[in-house]
Amino acid sequence: MSPSAMLRGALLALGLVTITACHDGPFSPYWDRGTYELVAANGRYVPSNVYVAAGPGHVDAVDVVDGWITLHGDGSYELIVHARETTNGLSADVTHAYAGGYDTDGNMLYLSYDLPGSYYSDQLQASWHDGIIEVVVPDVAMGHGVLMRFGR
Repeated sequence: MSPSAMLRGALLALGLVTITACHDGPFSPYWDRGTYELVAANGRYVPSNVYVAAGPGHVDAVDVVDGWITLHGDGSYELIVHARETTNGLSADVTHAYAGGYDTDGNMLYLSYDLPGSYYSDQLQASWHDGIIEVVVPDVAMGHGVLMRFGR
C-alpha cells in the first residue's frame, strides 16, 4: 500500500473516531436537533381525547389535535400543542406554547420556560430514546398534565 493511501486511511479512521465521539451519549444536541411531530397523547395516537368530565348540566372534554417540539442548535426550543376544549357543546381551539432553553444529560432533556405573568421560570423534564421525545405537558387537560410522545 502506498504512503498516500495509508495516510488517507488514517485520516478516514480519525474522522470516524471524531464523528463517533461527538455522539457519545444516547442524546446528542448536534445530531438529534430538529422538529419532532406529536404522535401520541396519553398513549393514544393524535388526534385523541385526553379528558372528559360530566357534571350536573355540563360535559367538559379536551381533545389534543396536533403539535411539535423543535430543538435548535443554539440550545433553544419551542413546544406547541393544539387542543380543542369543549364545555356544554361549545368548542374552543387552544394553543399551549412553551419556549426557552434546553440542556441534556444522557437521555434526559431539561426544557426551561418562563411562567406566564411571573418573574419565575420552571422546567419540563423529557426523555429521549430511539428518536422519540416523551414529556408531560402541564395544564393541557383542564389543569392536568398530559404525557406527550413526539417523533420524526
